[in-house]
Amino acid sequence: MAKSLAVAVVHGMGRQKKDNPGNSAALSFSAKLHRRMREEMGKDQFDEKIAWREIFWADVLQPRQEDYERRMRRQSPFGPLRRFVMHKLSDAASYYPHLTPDGSTYQQVHERIDNVLHELEGDVEPGAPLLIMAHSLGGHMMSNYIYDMGKGRRPVPKGFRSLETFAGLFTFGCNIPVFVFACKKAVPIGFPGAKPERRLKPWWRNHYDAQDPLGYPLGPIGDGYEDMVKDREIEDVKVNVGFPIIQSWTFLSHNAYWNDRRFAKRAVRFAEDIMATA
Repeated sequence: MAKSLAVAVVHGMGRQKKDNPGNSAALSFSAKLHRRMREEMGKDQFDEKIAWREIFWADVLQPRQEDYERRMRRQSPFGPLRRFVMHKLSDAASYYPHLTPDGSTYQQVHERIDNVLHELEGDVEPGAPLLIMAHSLGGHMMSNYIYDMGKGRRPVPKGFRSLETFAGLFTFGCNIPVFVFACKKAVPIGFPGAKPERRLKPWWRNHYDAQDPLGYPLGPIGDGYEDMVKDREIEDVKVNVGFPIIQSWTFLSHNAYWNDRRFAKRAVRFAEDIMATA
């Protein structure tokens, strides 16, 4: 039976424990958040209403990164800091829009987004709202994807993939501020949906832990971001995720959003708000 809310979840920078599962409906990086939200909403209601698919892109880069790591170990130690740089900073550096005209990481990631949205369309009833949940670098990727579509930089597909039923963006551990200083003026995305009645206030909820070195509020960027916060289009939400001392008080909080029960409650409330306006 077709479901009433489409949820697309995209991971952020860093090594993923599994290869691309091939089936975007198969749970991998988002399994813990899926479980937490399902418990919070109620398993029967969640299963009846939510179509959930993952946008997995790590395999675009990870095999080459790991191959380099194996080769480098023959000459030099490859400790935790080098692993951090290779599998986090390298992801961010490699995802750049104009390195090559064709076949770039930027292009390949956006093709993955296209494909998953196309698959989601078949899971939901016609006109069902779309919620995008994005972690870390995934927030920057989704922002670019939406921005490029709005500016006509890529072909705009018809129907669901054109984001006409887009209803909300839920980012966590987002590092968009790291990338905006190359521009004299930071221009944020506008609401891409075609149905103003589904435009929540705020429609973009951005969550960050103060101990997360890769997650930031968006309002302090200034320019259009500050205006969007004032206009209640963006809400920067300070959260505390993870287990005390081990995660919530350390840089490990960057990956703790996925398994935090309190954070999952926020995600469920946002999903329920979207469904209430559908």
